[in-house]
Amino acid sequence: MRTFIQSIKKIFIVVFVCYYLSAHTTKIEKVYQLSNFSL
Repeated sequence: MRTFIQSIKKIFIVVFVCYYLSAHTTKIEKVYQLSNFSL
């Protein structure tokens, strides 16, 4: 059961990170474009 709970926690973290990134996609794209221009 412990490994099962740990796997659920990992999946939850991954989903949360994906959701967070998708919510801030526009900001990330802007920063990415600025970094490309600076390079």
